Amino acid sequence: MIVTRQGKGSEVVALRPMQTGVSFSFDSLSDFLLIAEKTQLVSIIRETKPVDDYVSKLTGWRATDPCFYLTATRVVDDTHDETSPVAFVEIFLHGRYKKVGPDIGKRRYPVARQVEEMFGATIHEMSQLVRPTEISQKAAVALNAKPGTLGLRVERLYFGEENDILFAVVSHQIEEQAVVDIRMRYH
Repeated sequence: MIVTRQGKGSEVVALRPMQTGVSFSFDSLSDFLLIAEKTQLVSIIRETKPVDDYVSKLTGWRATDPCFYLTATRVVDDTHDETSPVAFVEIFLHGRYKKVGPDIGKRRYPVARQVEEMFGATIHEMSQLVRPTEISQKAAVALNAKPGTLGLRVERLYFGEENDILFAVVSHQIEEQAVVDIRMRYH
């Protein structure tokens, strides 16, 4: 596999298709949330801070709203191998859900289910935007990659009953891990 960047040339990033990795298949939000049970978040950093411009644009939250912010590396659950991360993850919880934060990474349970259980909220919809990107410095360090490495940025917004955004997740994946495979059907 060769990656070509205008003005930078070409680089061989793999000699053959990836033989290992993580693959998930789902056709409902419930199936999608099971990913959290098959992977683990490690190297978690937690902080509470005001909503900044980035989070405001992503979620629509006001600058006066508190935000519970987590960063972590997602690894395959059965390996716990922090040297082979699947993704670098940023989780933005509206301040009203910050009590969920201490359990993240300790429980094999999706953040969505924790928000639902602890606060009586219901996740009605999840939207996902996938776009190609060059990996940031922060994500590169977590993913054992060079900054600027080709990857995918996956933004997920979780909506409640009133169509309000309860929380957001931004996942960064690189090279061979950066694959989106979608299957849709009529119901």
